[in-house]
Amino acid sequence: MIEYKAITLTNFKSFKRKTRIELDRGPGLILVTGENGAGKSSIGDALTWVQFGKTTRGARGGRVPTWEGDGQTVVQLDLLLEGAPITLIRCAGPNSVSWVGLDGEGEETPTQARLEQLLGLTYSQWMSTAMMSQFGDYFFDLTPAEKLRVFSEALGLEGWSKRSTAANEAAKTQNAALETLRTKASRHQGIIEETQDDIVGLQEQKREAREIAAKQIEEAQAAAKKAGSNAERKRLEAESAEGLYTKLKRNIDKQKAKLDKQKAEQDRARDVVTKAAQHAREAERIEKAARKAVKDFKDLADACPTCKQPITKAHRKASLRLLDDAHAEAADHVDVTQRHHLKEQALYVDEREKADALMQIADGLDADAEKAAQMMHETRKAYALAKQGADIAELDVEKAGKADGSIDRMIADKRSRLEEVQEQGEVTMQKMQAGVKQAEHLSFWVRGFRDIRLWIIEQALNELEAETNRAVQELGLEGWTVEFDVEATASDGSKRKELNVMIGSPDSDGPEHYQSWSGGETQRLRIAGAAALAALIQRRSSQSTNLEFWDEPTAFLNDQGLDDLVEFMKERAISSDRTVWIIDHRVVESYAFQERLTVVKKKRGSKIS
Repeated sequence: MIEYKAITLTNFKSFKRKTRIELDRGPGLILVTGENGAGKSSIGDALTWVQFGKTTRGARGGRVPTWEGDGQTVVQLDLLLEGAPITLIRCAGPNSVSWVGLDGEGEETPTQARLEQLLGLTYSQWMSTAMMSQFGDYFFDLTPAEKLRVFSEALGLEGWSKRSTAANEAAKTQNAALETLRTKASRHQGIIEETQDDIVGLQEQKREAREIAAKQIEEAQAAAKKAGSNAERKRLEAESAEGLYTKLKRNIDKQKAKLDKQKAEQDRARDVVTKAAQHAREAERIEKAARKAVKDFKDLADACPTCKQPITKAHRKASLRLLDDAHAEAADHVDVTQRHHLKEQALYVDEREKADALMQIADGLDADAEKAAQMMHETRKAYALAKQGADIAELDVEKAGKADGSIDRMIADKRSRLEEVQEQGEVTMQKMQAGVKQAEHLSFWVRGFRDIRLWIIEQALNELEAETNRAVQELGLEGWTVEFDVEATASDGSKRKELNVMIGSPDSDGPEHYQSWSGGETQRLRIAGAAALAALIQRRSSQSTNLEFWDEPTAFLNDQGLDDLVEFMKERAISSDRTVWIIDHRVVESYAFQERLTVVKKKRGSKIS
């Protein structure tokens, strides 16, 4: 807890002379009055500036000295921090800040971040729990999005968002690392499969090499043994081939004579087929014309289209009979000519096949004669080739033995590489399994931290809503209600997180947005919201204070509203065991104030009496 004891101002805004103000005046209500511009608000500004380096309106060091600018601005704050006496001094012109304990030891010139860490209090929390400035926006005055931000920050909930963001970034990093490991594992698996295939291929190559070598040796030995007999047999075959060649030449001459005669027969048959085809086409043309004549006559009307004479039934019947007979005769002629054409065509094909057969016989005889001529030459080489084959087989035996050893060395190298890559793959898989668990853990907390924040907001809003409604009733707005909603629908239909305040009154049909209200009711609602938020933060935060400042809270209030406000503030001071300061230009007459201070501005600056 922070217990503010006293504050001393020198050359701060309108307070030129050194002025000490006792802050710890026990639980109760303190009224500070004075004319506008007298310097009443400077007390809250000094208390804010000494702690956070800026006033309630955000003014920093260069804007806080007195208007004359005579001398250094110094604000000294005496306080108890968790029961330990502390003196905090901030100066402007030149700027400095010091933090000193009772024993004289402490941190000189701490940074603002360090100072807020020591206090356990941020500027936003201070402005929401202890300093309700007339120039600042009360909680209800903020936009819905800004309300949610201030609410979250004041309750220290942004830490959950930061944790979610950090978890998300860590998850991205982890997933990227996992992708790298997956690529590495895939590469390892590819190398393993390729190496295994290589080993199987080498083993198969070794087996095949041995089989080939054994077969080559056997074949070579057999070839050498048969070389002599093969040569003699080939010589006899060559002599036989010479006699066969002479006989074949005679047969070739006979076959060529037959072929010439057959070709002549083939030419005659082709001419006959051509004429038969012509006769068949002519017969088909006549049959088609006859068929058309029958059809045309049947389609005639009762009069002849040429002479215009009427056609009797007898004449039509006799004419159709003649035309039908002519058509039948033409059809029979077509059938005869077609059969004749097919017969002649078959004879032609037969003659052509006979000629082709004779040609094949002649060609075969020519080929046989050529083979016979070559046979002698080939058999003379047979023995030399067989002997040479045996010598080559012996060399192959020696090479096959050497190839065995070379393949064995290659297999051993592949197996060694396989074991090495398998070990690397196992290490990579272990890292992947651990990485997957870590990624799942991080992904859970990305949403988990957000859910925790939203759950805390929901719980806190329920508490804030109850506290606000209690304050609304105590401020004289009987029958009025306040509701909070943390979600809104955008124009595009999407959902966005923001804090809306809905107000219900006895005269309204239902809850309406806070912005719909004005005047004294609005001021009471503003105070109720700010007071409820301050109380909530005090209960939930790790740090609390022994005072509250309300600057010009009576604006727009009538006499009854003013009485309700004073009673509300008095009860608040007593129940929270705090000193509640009301700074206002209006002179409020009420027994509820345990002290009254007046700020007067003279030529030499502001003075408190």
